[in-house]
Amino acid sequence: MSSRKFAEGFIKGAESMFNGRDLTKIMADYRDDAIMEMYAEGLFERYETHDEIANAYRFIFALFPSFSLTKSLVSADDRHIVCEWEGSIDGQRRSYGLDLWWFDEQGRIVQHKMMSFGHLIAAESIKGRLRWMLVHPNTTLRSLRLKHIRAVAPGDSAPTAPGS
Repeated sequence: MSSRKFAEGFIKGAESMFNGRDLTKIMADYRDDAIMEMYAEGLFERYETHDEIANAYRFIFALFPSFSLTKSLVSADDRHIVCEWEGSIDGQRRSYGLDLWWFDEQGRIVQHKMMSFGHLIAAESIKGRLRWMLVHPNTTLRSLRLKHIRAVAPGDSAPTAPGS
């Protein structure tokens, strides 16, 4: 079995099953003792049983009934697949994420990590700057200061930090 061929088929199937909300087929790929971790917008959740994983999918499908995505293969070997996905939770805003899968010898999922960025915003937009300011106020201020220092023309004196 070619790991690339398996991975491409798996990704195509995962996309189809997710978009079709086919929970029975999705769960057939997970081992009973599989672990799924979700990382979304800086939040983390871990599911350690087959039932918990199924309930996580039910929750996603209920919370985002219009969410559809396309998946593309990034990397694969005999036991691992990495893919990226892009979609929209509401048909208007872009979402992006990564899936990392670990498989056993039979090709069943042992571990699955999902990382999602549910609403992409350009960092330089007003919304992007406000979002950064709310989540990382000190980093945002340092970033603005560094951009200001870089904008100073050669020969001009760059502002100095207070107390320097």
